Amino acid sequence: MKEKQPRSDPTVSSPYHSCSTCKHAGGEDDDDESSSSSSSSSSTSETSDDSSTSSGSDSEAEKSKRKLVGPKLSRAAQVNPEVNRKRSHPAGLHPDLAFNEPGQMNDGPFCRCSWLARQTGVRHSKFAGEEPIPKCDPNSNNLNSLHHYVLQASPSPGQFSRKTTSIDVDGVVYGFEGFSLLFHHPLADNVPKCLTGWKLGTNGPTFELHLTKENAPESFTVADLELFHTFLFDGLLELYDLRRLPSDSNENDSCPVYHCMPRFVRKLKDSGKELLPMSTVLQHLTDAFIPLMDDAGARRFQQEPHLFREFSHQMKDQLLVNPSKVPQGFPTALNQRFLDVL
Repeated sequence: MKEKQPRSDPTVSSPYHSCSTCKHAGGEDDDDESSSSSSSSSSTSETSDDSSTSSGSDSEAEKSKRKLVGPKLSRAAQVNPEVNRKRSHPAGLHPDLAFNEPGQMNDGPFCRCSWLARQTGVRHSKFAGEEPIPKCDPNSNNLNSLHHYVLQASPSPGQFSRKTTSIDVDGVVYGFEGFSLLFHHPLADNVPKCLTGWKLGTNGPTFELHLTKENAPESFTVADLELFHTFLFDGLLELYDLRRLPSDSNENDSCPVYHCMPRFVRKLKDSGKELLPMSTVLQHLTDAFIPLMDDAGARRFQQEPHLFREFSHQMKDQLLVNPSKVPQGFPTALNQRFLDVL
């Protein structure tokens, strides 16, 4: 469905920039222009009788060059076309709903550096010594080469949710506990295992994220984990710039730096836990992907707003999906915009 969406390519950005991410102050066009100017001055000084003709020719060339490059644009002149493009996107779910695009922020490119500048620096995800990681066997859990850590938030985000995420299997409820992260190498001792000050929204609670090494579960395959990651982080959350591969490598010659597994658990009497297998989690996601309502139901809500309010209250804190729109994942909320989007 996403491949069939109407396209709206980003506007061409000005080569003049001051990137807030990498602090690089110039681009290839700036370098080319300065070198061309230097070359022009040198050739002009070496001429004798034809100096005026050469100078005039170089002057016209420089004017043409500057005309192609364009003047230095103000911030507003660069931002406004991009904002208007996003608001009028042919596949946009609503003009006031922002959406993600690879390499883009809401007001233009994430980085305006030249191609040459983007080849170095940690701000461009270039880390010294990185090499491709041997690929895992997709049909195995590869526990002989993976190191298992549990990522949990404190306090539990479920304390602030009206309805926690859970999966019902034959009357037994498995609640979402967090994520397992599986790395190809153990984390070094100097890597912090606790991240503090992680705030949810402007006025939301502050969390601490903990990484704890534990014995790994066995009820998964690497293919299961990659399917889940693609579904959640690429398909629903549309985190296109979340890069898990080493620098200068691709998915054909390297494995991701880590694999991610959702933890749906139920507590046992002996203080133990039972973890839901990944095959069951994927089956639940497939079964839950059903239409929200038909056209007749939508028209009825428009005619009787009180029914919509009751329905939106039931659907609050859930994620709706429309693969033909951007953003294709829409978190429900108890407001009029929910009805406008529907």
